[in-house]
Amino acid sequence: MEEYGDFGRDLVKAIAHRLEPEPGAATYMCGGCSKLMIAWLNPNRNIVCPSCGNGYSYAA
Repeated sequence: MEEYGDFGRDLVKAIAHRLEPEPGAATYMCGGCSKLMIAWLNPNRNIVCPSCGNGYSYAA
């Protein structure tokens, strides 16, 4: 991202602070670290927090 300077920094910030997830994704709060994450539900029926690594299973 350093190659793109201010534009790259601003783009990453804008993507990270989007209020609505992309189609097929949902916003979840981690029970371990309380951070919000956007996750796509996968066929394995699990979600892993990218911040702390806690894993969660869900029912379809």
